[in-house]
Amino acid sequence: YSYYFSSPFVDGDLLEKTVNLPGGRFLMGTNEADARDGENPIREVTVKPFAIDQHPVTNAEFREFIRSQKYKTEAESFGWSFVFEDFVSEELKSKVTQKIESAPWWLPIERAFWRQVALQLFLAIGPRLWNER
Repeated sequence: YSYYFSSPFVDGDLLEKTVNLPGGRFLMGTNEADARDGENPIREVTVKPFAIDQHPVTNAEFREFIRSQKYKTEAESFGWSFVFEDFVSEELKSKVTQKIESAPWWLPIERAFWRQVALQLFLAIGPRLWNER
């Protein structure tokens, strides 16, 4: 959605939906033994000021952006996307032939892109709600 800020698609209404955050220092990470993906150790980091949307982008808003900009996502270009392992069915997991050694919980899944959200979730977790795990 950050593409809105660097494209002619920006208009006043969209900018009014953002919140400016001042940035600052905070403690990030964990000292837990099972930390993964660079989460450890706890360290102080500094974040520069930035703007963020007040609400998550909906599929309808993203669709509007895609159509107006004729944008093609990387997942659509590549024909696959990384999906967090907890959202991938055992059937799809069995088709995975490669993993990233440093982040094995991200699985490359064929034909996983934003337009197929409902289908991918159905394939990944079956006919139950995502929060019924």
